[in-house]
Amino acid sequence: MILDVEKGFGHEPPRYDLCIVGAGAAGITLALELEATGLRVCLLEAGGAVYEAETQRLFEGEVSGQKYPTLRDTRVGALGGSTTVWAGWCRPLEALDFDPREWCDAGGWPFGLDELRPWYARAHKICGLAACDYDPEHWVGVLGANRLLPGDSGFSNEIFHIGPQDFGDRY
Repeated sequence: MILDVEKGFGHEPPRYDLCIVGAGAAGITLALELEATGLRVCLLEAGGAVYEAETQRLFEGEVSGQKYPTLRDTRVGALGGSTTVWAGWCRPLEALDFDPREWCDAGGWPFGLDELRPWYARAHKICGLAACDYDPEHWVGVLGANRLLPGDSGFSNEIFHIGPQDFGDRY
């Protein structure tokens, strides 16, 4: 059920066990997972069903530290969040992604790749992706060897999956 607060409830507002703020990829995923437990979940989104320039102004702000595009240019305030404009390219993290970085005071992640590995199949389902197989050798059989770089090229083949682009539409 979608309620538009600007139109009013017409009665006493519904009661929920839990409220999640933000209906992007993370918020929608959390809401779906928690709803499956039987909890009454409220998912709040500041934006509407589609992109609106007025709502996007909520994302104005400064970015400090590393050079990074403006907040307004990297987030979307609408049902589905930034998934309304992303390309949907997905691939698992690699072990080196969890390593500490000397330029980052916060250090590395508090856990390693092995702790995430069991969750990738579930994430694939939520993202609407195909089988969780990123081994280039598997894809030689699917795509043909001529679609991948030869092993002696000095480069490596990295496999990405592309899922549906808009969680707002999907869910």
